Amino acid sequence: GMLLGTGAAVGAWAGLLAMCGDLLSSFAKRRLGHSPGRERLLLDPLPECLLPLVVLAPPLGLGPLAIV
Repeated sequence: GMLLGTGAAVGAWAGLLAMCGDLLSSFAKRRLGHSPGRERLLLDPLPECLLPLVVLAPPLGLGPLAIV
């Protein structure tokens, strides 16, 4: 966050939210019966990428089009 000029707090929140997104995708994969370690096309990257962007859109100055 400090390298991008957004501050350490925004960087820390981005990291925490990315980890929460990873936990959500792992939880969903377990509930769907997928084996651990096996990647799913959209289920793996989307929650850990989108969650930080959606939550931190205001401090980052991102609109919906930029997030997509």
